[in-house]
Amino acid sequence: MTSTQFSEAQLARYLYMFDAGELVRFSPLAGPGENSLYSVTMSEHGEEEDYVLTILETVSFDEISFFHNLISHLSYYGLPVPAPRRTLDGMTSTIFCGRPTLLMPSMDGEQVAEAGADEVRALGTLLGELHDATSSYEHSRSNAHGVEELGASLADANLDEATGTAVRTALDRAAALGELPSGVIHADLTRANVLFDAGEISAVTDFFKACNERLIEDVAIALNDWCTNPDGSLDDARQAALLEGYSREREPSADELAALPTLRALAAARAIMRAGRAGSDPAFHARILNAC
Repeated sequence: MTSTQFSEAQLARYLYMFDAGELVRFSPLAGPGENSLYSVTMSEHGEEEDYVLTILETVSFDEISFFHNLISHLSYYGLPVPAPRRTLDGMTSTIFCGRPTLLMPSMDGEQVAEAGADEVRALGTLLGELHDATSSYEHSRSNAHGVEELGASLADANLDEATGTAVRTALDRAAALGELPSGVIHADLTRANVLFDAGEISAVTDFFKACNERLIEDVAIALNDWCTNPDGSLDDARQAALLEGYSREREPSADELAALPTLRALAAARAIMRAGRAGSDPAFHARILNAC
């Protein structure tokens, strides 16, 4: 998605604060999220360097420190997360076109259209490493799309009666879950937000839905996108691979594993209610909801 637009001169003036060289070119990037993304190429001492300019369209100025501190924290702990470039004054979060903005290095790799067991196992391991790293992250953010928030907005979601009933049932099931281990999660670890290079994960992106939530909910979201058949059922081999990889870094409890069907249904219900988002397929998520 790209909603904020600007001139080359405006961008060049903004980039001056990073002392990253001269602007060579820029172009909008397509993406599934709500933010405006641009590819930016700079030249310094005859060498070109590619960046991704992220203009946060739905994040408030009060929230930006949570995100850029989290990204820097994960990068420090060795995860493949591109850290924001600092300005000459040492700042990572900046303002461009009146919106919070980050400039991050472009990472090598590509999204996978169809994930096999090896890719899914690698994702599980990465997710376990991410949860281990966020256990020492001191900041917190509530889930803007949690059970209560979704329930409050259900009446305005314009769903047909059958879908609305199924979504309400999914929310009620999730609300009835007992307490489970919680921490900072990515909350949107889909194929669109993971890059692979030479068979290995080279980058994890788009942390702008990250929040404090049940850790196993990240696994449920990943299962829906990486391990689900077109009819909404789980692919047993890919599910086993993801959980195997995750367990290498963090062993989920029996209660967490038992909660996965409920949290898969919750993730599907959330996707249905946000059906206007680019890349969303409400019919696919409805099939997941029915299968759970």
